[in-house]
Amino acid sequence: MKLITSLGFVLMMSFFNAQEHISSFNALTITYKFHPKFFLYAEGQSRGIEEYTYPDYYEIKGGLGYNLTKNHKPFVGLGRYATYKDHAINKEEFRVWLQDVIDIKKEL
Repeated sequence: MKLITSLGFVLMMSFFNAQEHISSFNALTITYKFHPKFFLYAEGQSRGIEEYTYPDYYEIKGGLGYNLTKNHKPFVGLGRYATYKDHAINKEEFRVWLQDVIDIKKEL
């Protein structure tokens, strides 16, 4: 047990010594099934790379999905993505996409 604790401490210290600053990553994801065949999806993310408390990047996205079969779910989404530089928006994008999710479950 002492060996594991010592090894964990050494790894933790080497990790903190390698970091120049503390960054952040925050995400919130919501899926809402409002009908047996349809669902809504929403997600928000923010990342603080240079400064922990102020985001350098954020994205807000969402869309509508359809349960075609148990394992096949087509989806249409849209989102807004932005990067900040010096506390002002540097680059901003709006994206629309189609997604086709096929679940493959292999039993062992």
